[in-house]
Amino acid sequence: HKYDFKHVCVLGGSPSMMGSVALSASAALAAGAGLVSLATHLSNSSTMRSLPYEIITPFYETMDDLINILSNKDVVVYGMGVSKEKPTLDVLAYLLSLDIPIIVDGDGLFHLSKHTGSHSNTALILTPHLKELSILANVDMQEVRKDVITYVKEVANMYQATVICKGPTTIVCHKNQASFYRVGNSGLA
Repeated sequence: HKYDFKHVCVLGGSPSMMGSVALSASAALAAGAGLVSLATHLSNSSTMRSLPYEIITPFYETMDDLINILSNKDVVVYGMGVSKEKPTLDVLAYLLSLDIPIIVDGDGLFHLSKHTGSHSNTALILTPHLKELSILANVDMQEVRKDVITYVKEVANMYQATVICKGPTTIVCHKNQASFYRVGNSGLA
């Protein structure tokens, strides 16, 4: 039954960047999630991409709308295509207070680097590439390239998160243990 395989909510997008959330929602569906929602601000409704019929597409305008949308979700993926502009709602602060896995990617990582408060989420997952890792670590990218593993661990500790640093070799840091994965294909580019 679909409810046995969790409900993933992909949250993000902006008028010129709806493709990344569409791809993420489609990937969650293909990976086996029982239900997938793609939630975006109402102002993005006219730029919504064509999606598989199974994907639920709620829109929000206020924090109350968003809280209602997220009330029964098992996982939230946030940040793809939200743009670097200051958001009108403090979505990230709310997400960091939830007690469900939160995956932060794309421009959500930029906003996380500017977030000054602490968080209580114990299942936070960050998915930066090297440039985003340098932003999270507040270090020049050339410095990060000299010792990627140290900075992956530093960011994982700084944000109390699991970090999945994307690249030709993916580096995963969980509880200060780093693992390396060299898998994939050119289609992932």
